[in-house]
Amino acid sequence: MTDRRSLLIAKVLQESRLPGEYQAVEYIQRKTTAYINTGYAIDYTKNTVIKATFKIPCSARYMVCGTYDKNPGFNFELNTSGNGRIYTYTSYAKDTVGTAITPIDDFVNVVLSVSAGSVAANYQNETVINENSYLTGSPNFNVLLFTDYPRVSNTTFGELVLKKLSISEEGVLVRNFVSCYQKSNQEVGLYDKVHGVFYRNAGTGTFLKGADVDE
Repeated sequence: MTDRRSLLIAKVLQESRLPGEYQAVEYIQRKTTAYINTGYAIDYTKNTVIKATFKIPCSARYMVCGTYDKNPGFNFELNTSGNGRIYTYTSYAKDTVGTAITPIDDFVNVVLSVSAGSVAANYQNETVINENSYLTGSPNFNVLLFTDYPRVSNTTFGELVLKKLSISEEGVLVRNFVSCYQKSNQEVGLYDKVHGVFYRNAGTGTFLKGADVDE
């Protein structure tokens, strides 16, 4: 029984680690017009939760996650001026400015919940946004990280320093991103442990990376 239990524990630990060709890093950071296309489009008839651990440099503007100018769609921004801001789109736009936050020079945890009836954001265990989202159906574009592209105009890129991010739908993990790089060519991106896929830069430019870390 002990041997079987040990084997199961070893199997779980092995599956939780990145494959050997990838090295986990403390964070990835956008440079120029780099961004990640998660390949996941939110179904607003279901409950979706996005959890992220990141920090925002003092010189930066904000963290961006969403599908701006897509109908229906949403865009979530957390900016250094101290407001959480969510834009949601159906047949018209709704701009929600959240409770003032206290920016800190360290990694923070943010939980974004989106459903047919509401959209909420939790910053460091404090609810900063809880509003009717007016979202119905499904968006026509995937959730993007570091940007709200493609937009009609004035594409915005966020200067967040991202450590990890996960997406759950109806309580089931659909993305579990870890910041890393490919050892063979030093390419920086996010590795999804759910599907075993490396997500490369979908834009131009490059991602900066933090120091190597153990998982």
